[in-house]
Amino acid sequence: MTYPITEQQDDLIVPEQPAPVRKNKALPIVLSIAAVLLVCTSIAFGVLISNETTRINAVSAQISDKDQDLAESAQKERDNTDKLAKSQEDKKTAEDAQKKAEVASAPLAPCHDAAKSLRTAVLANDVPAGREALKGLLSVC
Repeated sequence: MTYPITEQQDDLIVPEQPAPVRKNKALPIVLSIAAVLLVCTSIAFGVLISNETTRINAVSAQISDKDQDLAESAQKERDNTDKLAKSQEDKKTAEDAQKKAEVASAPLAPCHDAAKSLRTAVLANDVPAGREALKGLLSVC
């Protein structure tokens, strides 16, 4: 810009000044926005990771509990199987012992029958039948 020279300012000449340089403010604004977005994104991912870690720990605890329950039930099943086998073996032993007792008591069956008839006569308060049953008992046994 030039100023007109007046008579009073003859010897004073003002040189022309360059226009002021406009500073570019767009780059710092863009970088600031990018930084804010980056921080917000990292916070969001941090929250998501934290939530997933908590959920994974809860699921792991549930799986651990289920595994423990499964191991306990498997142990109970083995114990019950052993008890069943022992019970079946005891039943077979008892049946064998009963058969042996029946075979051993077969010769005593008439004596047993005579004792039953004596008991019946005594409970019925029948003296003649009781005397007959007593004679039968003494003759058989």
